[in-house]
Amino acid sequence: MSRDPDPERLVTLGKVVRVHGLDGTLRIKSFARSVETFAGVSEVWLKVAGGEVTTRPLERARPHPKGVLIKLGGIDRCEDAEPFVGAEIGVVRSALPELEEGEYYWVDLIGLEVIKEDGSRLGRVKALFETGANDVLVVQTDGEELFIPAVDEAVSEVDLAKGRLVVRDLAGLDLDQRSE
Repeated sequence: MSRDPDPERLVTLGKVVRVHGLDGTLRIKSFARSVETFAGVSEVWLKVAGGEVTTRPLERARPHPKGVLIKLGGIDRCEDAEPFVGAEIGVVRSALPELEEGEYYWVDLIGLEVIKEDGSRLGRVKALFETGANDVLVVQTDGEELFIPAVDEAVSEVDLAKGRLVVRDLAGLDLDQRSE
C-alpha cells in the first residue's frame, strides 16, 4: 500500500541500514531512545528514494547491538526487503507513547528559539545528538553553532506553546563563545 500521509503528523524514528537474515527482517539505525518506542505501534511508514511513502504493518521490533530489528508485514524474503535499505522509517505522531512531564521528543525541540534567562536571543535548536552521558542541543546562532547540554542544570524552561527554550548561563558553559 502506498500513500502520502500528512507530513506534519509523521515522526522519523530511524533509517533502514540493511537486511538482517533471510526472512526480510530489517535492521534500522534507531533515532528513538529505546526499542520500547515501537511498542504498541501497529503501522510504520517508509520513505524510500525518490520520496515515495509506503506504509507497512509492524509485526515486531527487538533490540540489536547495532540498532533495532524490525519485521514488517508483506516483507518475507531478503529480496523483498532490499528496496527499503536506505529508507527513513517513522510513525504517525499519535502512535508515540505519552511522555512523562519534563520529557520531550527531539522532534519537538528542533526549531525552538533559544534564549538566555536574561532574555537575550541565542538562536534556534538545529539538531540534537547523544553523547552517552546526556543529549546535546545544537543551537544555530548567527552563522555558527553552539553546543548546550540538554540537562536541567543548563535548560531552565521548555515552552512548546511559545516555541522557546530558556538556558542558564553556567560556569564553564560560555554562551557568548561560539564554536568554530
